[in-house]
Amino acid sequence: MNNIQALSVCLDVRLIPIALHIGLTLLDVMTYASE
Repeated sequence: MNNIQALSVCLDVRLIPIALHIGLTLLDVMTYASE
C-alpha cells in the first residue's frame, strides 16, 4: 500500500508543472482570441 501511495504522490508532483503549463497556455490562447 505504501508503494502505491508514494507512486501517486510522485505522479502528482510531476503533473503539477504540466497542469500549470497547460493552464497558462489556455490563458494565453483565450487572451489572444479575445483581442
